[in-house]
Amino acid sequence: MNRDALRQQLERLALGTGDEWYATLEPRKRNESEFHDKMRDGQRIEAIGKDQYEEFFSNHRFYRTALLSREYFFNWVARHARGRTVLDFACGDGDVALRAAAAGAELAVGIDISGVSVQNARREAQQRGLTANTFFLRADCENT
Repeated sequence: MNRDALRQQLERLALGTGDEWYATLEPRKRNESEFHDKMRDGQRIEAIGKDQYEEFFSNHRFYRTALLSREYFFNWVARHARGRTVLDFACGDGDVALRAAAAGAELAVGIDISGVSVQNARREAQQRGLTANTFFLRADCENT
């Protein structure tokens, strides 16, 4: 499937992930979505202050221990993404998909259950001029 056909299919899928779809999710998945929506809400973070927010409300402090592995992975993506289709599964704010797109991926697709995360990723792609080779979709990664 070429990039344009894949993008068209993703756009069709995105039409089915609105409020009705969200209401069908089991409670633990809605709870996960709500948690990540709050965690990635820029206005909330700004109001509390980033340092205080991360200390008390975020799980980012647990990821600090994995910084070296994360940097290794980001560098690997940058070296191998050119000309490929990349899937950023449970993408959060789209870090991996955006890096892959910037490195020349033909198409970088990010999937996450958090609507706020998907909106953040789309906004960042727009700001970086990467909308032509990215697509972010709100979806249930466990049921892909």
